[in-house]
Amino acid sequence: MDDRRAGYDIKVSEPEGGVRSSHGAGSKLPLSLTELIGRQGELAAVADLLSRYRLVTVIGPGGVGKTRLALAVASRTADAYRDGAVLSELAEVADLAALWANVAAALGLTSDGSDVSPRGVVAHLRTRHLLLMLDSCEHLRSECADLAVSVTRACPDVSLLFTSQRALGVVGERVWPLMGLPVDGEDDGGPPTASPAVRLFIERAQAQRPDYAITEEGSFVVTELCRRLDGLPIAIELAAARVGVLSPSEILARLDDRFVLLSGGSATAPDRHQSLAATMRWSHDLLSGPEVVMFRRLGVFPGSFDLAAAEAVCASPPFDDESVLELIASLVAKSLVVADATGDETRYRLLESTREYAARQLVAAGEAGGMRERHAAWFLALAEEAAREVRGASPAPWLARLAADQDNVEAAFDWTVRAERTDWALAIASAMAVFWRRSDLLTNGVEWLAKALALPGQPAALRVEALLAQGLLIGESGDRRHAIGPLEEALQLAEDAGDAGAEARALNLLGYFRTFVDVPTTVLPSLERSTARAQAAGDRVTVLQSLSSAGWVAVLGGDARVADVRFRECLAMAEADERRGVETWAALVGLGWATLTQGRLGDAEANLFQALETASRRHSKHAQAVVWCFLGQLARARGDYGRASALLTDSLSHARETSNPFAVPVRLALLGGVAHDRGDLEGAAAALTEALTVVGSEVPFAHAQCLVALGGVRLSQGQLNEAASLLDDGQAVAEAHGLDGIMVSSLLEQARLRRLGGDLHDAARVAIRTIDLQVRLGDSRGLVDALEVLAGVRAGQGRGRTACRLFAAAQTARSDGGLVRPPLRLADYEVDVGLARSGLGAGEWDAMWAGGQALSTSGAAALAVKSNGRRDSATTGWDAITPTEREVVTLVAQGLTNREAATRLVISPRTVETHVAHVLAKVGIASRRELARVACAKGF
Repeated sequence: MDDRRAGYDIKVSEPEGGVRSSHGAGSKLPLSLTELIGRQGELAAVADLLSRYRLVTVIGPGGVGKTRLALAVASRTADAYRDGAVLSELAEVADLAALWANVAAALGLTSDGSDVSPRGVVAHLRTRHLLLMLDSCEHLRSECADLAVSVTRACPDVSLLFTSQRALGVVGERVWPLMGLPVDGEDDGGPPTASPAVRLFIERAQAQRPDYAITEEGSFVVTELCRRLDGLPIAIELAAARVGVLSPSEILARLDDRFVLLSGGSATAPDRHQSLAATMRWSHDLLSGPEVVMFRRLGVFPGSFDLAAAEAVCASPPFDDESVLELIASLVAKSLVVADATGDETRYRLLESTREYAARQLVAAGEAGGMRERHAAWFLALAEEAAREVRGASPAPWLARLAADQDNVEAAFDWTVRAERTDWALAIASAMAVFWRRSDLLTNGVEWLAKALALPGQPAALRVEALLAQGLLIGESGDRRHAIGPLEEALQLAEDAGDAGAEARALNLLGYFRTFVDVPTTVLPSLERSTARAQAAGDRVTVLQSLSSAGWVAVLGGDARVADVRFRECLAMAEADERRGVETWAALVGLGWATLTQGRLGDAEANLFQALETASRRHSKHAQAVVWCFLGQLARARGDYGRASALLTDSLSHARETSNPFAVPVRLALLGGVAHDRGDLEGAAAALTEALTVVGSEVPFAHAQCLVALGGVRLSQGQLNEAASLLDDGQAVAEAHGLDGIMVSSLLEQARLRRLGGDLHDAARVAIRTIDLQVRLGDSRGLVDALEVLAGVRAGQGRGRTACRLFAAAQTARSDGGLVRPPLRLADYEVDVGLARSGLGAGEWDAMWAGGQALSTSGAAALAVKSNGRRDSATTGWDAITPTEREVVTLVAQGLTNREAATRLVISPRTVETHVAHVLAKVGIASRRELARVACAKGF
């Protein structure tokens, strides 16, 4: 503090809104009759500036509360000045002479015949120690600057506090920009009602209705109302004044006509504060001719904008590109445009009320149509350029740019729809599809495309692109079946036009989405056609996508071997093309699943983390949520159930947010599986029951998965009949749609069910069938479980040597692969091992165990198949028939013909006939019909 302030205490820590009864000797300040809300920080900061500098200007847009804040500062600091604080109000002052006369009057010089000329006022101030506040200086900027220079040079004990919409621009001035009140109470760690803007609304509303109170639900309405008003105090107070006749919800609904709604201010307020329109008009009338034109043209931007957009849209007569920056800078200085500098880019925006006023001026000037067309043209070009770049190696900057301009692009699209500029509407909606997809705003994209596709006079090529985008977004939202319609229409139009590239993309998407609603292998011809057409069109991206889609066909079918090959082929091609797009991400995720299924957990982790990095780099929460799902399965395989549950819960939360009808039940089923492994049967049943309530039969993979998983839980709960019914239903869906991976899960539970039912022979048969299918699919992870199930059955049959070897092989596979035995199975496993060991001596057990440890998983599977007979290797009777012969007999017992059985077993009818003949000879039965009857009686 400098010497002239010695002995004076500047108080800035009194309670917010406190009203002082004294402002120091000689002070001439009006007392505030209402509480100052939400400005405690600014109050302290401006007071601190005045303690260190003699010239401070509070600037901001009209109605932001500059006068109220400055008066509060003057009141709080008045005691620091021997002669207190004096206010000079300048709103009605027109020129320099009147300015000095007004100051003289405020100082009391006109009543005693003192010299009221500028020289006389300065002479008077030279002897005074006071704070002089000059309010509303924006229309007298140069005059106030002259006064500030004269006083600061000649009057060392006088401090000046100005309020204005722009700074004075004189040496020594310190500026404090004032913006709207904070709207979100969460910034202060409190509920919405704690925010300064909402508190102001409530306080002013209670002045109209003393009984007014805000509910928790109502607080969110008021918060949104204050947000729409940019936290501008004048607008909030005018809105609160309507509470006597309208509810906050009704006020919010009428904000589109805010300049009619927000009027009727306090009778004691200045004219410019009687209505929002008057406040805006006061600021507008201070603009020069070119500034008026630029201001109204900026009203075409509903959101923030950069300089390039302003130049492209607004630079037409009477000014050129070079003038735009200077005019925007001038409007920023006058608090009509806000400049936000983020990183290396500066963006500009108008407060919503200011923008509404500017837009009305644009209409009144007859420029609205032309400006909106220029605006739409610019943002169409931006969307198309961004769509190309987002598919490249560095999508993040373009996604960020589209996010920043989302309001502008939406306004441009809405204008093209209203104006029936069909070609532009289709182009914008199609270009933005990649943004909606990456931003997890799929519903927005579907709605835009539906509007564009309903417009008249659609060029065929643009309609094809829009239909492809629509099918993609619908399918990505999880509604695979309804994605097919638009894609089929796109395919037909592309074929009619001879557009090989569009035809390839339509075929690829059709193949991919049909994989989820049909038999996966039936879509391969469509994907092969897509590859051929894409190669003909030189479209290597679609070739990559088709390879990836073919890999996902294998995933849905449960074939880890084929999936591994397809995804590696896709990744190799992507690397050759230096592509790091969504195709790479999809292939990495698929390869993660394939390596996990094959029991190669380290490889799976590497693939999935690389996929997660790709998803993060591309800023796609959807893609990250998919990876979390597979990482959850990896954690489950390792026995890290806490991590598995957390990852799957996060993935499920995202699926719920997007209402994905495929992902929600699948992730619920996986969470149920984690709970099942841990032994939380109630939690598992709850998750899976919910999954079955939300899954539809039109999503066969999820439907079958949920049925089988819940069947397994009911089995663990001892509810054998319900378990059998669920497993049969799940197996039927899986068989009908070629979902072999789910078939494996069903068969394994069926083997456990038969064992619990006491039919060890049939349990062994089903377990061996499971193992046979797992070997074909490359399901090494699941094979370990099946080997242990079969080993337990063999132990129950008294075949300890075989059981020991199978147990040892399974344990070795678990140890080598890091596969943890679920806690739920641990007690049964120990009982089964003890049972197998009880019939063998220690030396024999050790020898058998060592032999089992030496077996590979394929060797153990071969042992399992060979073990399906009596130890005496019978050559006649029912125990003499082979595993394949047993499968044939089962189908004969079900009434299938040789040809039908051959189709089911993927062998020739002649081979089936040979197997039947062998069985008839072994069991001593003469006819096929009698064989079927006896087999049914034996439970085949």
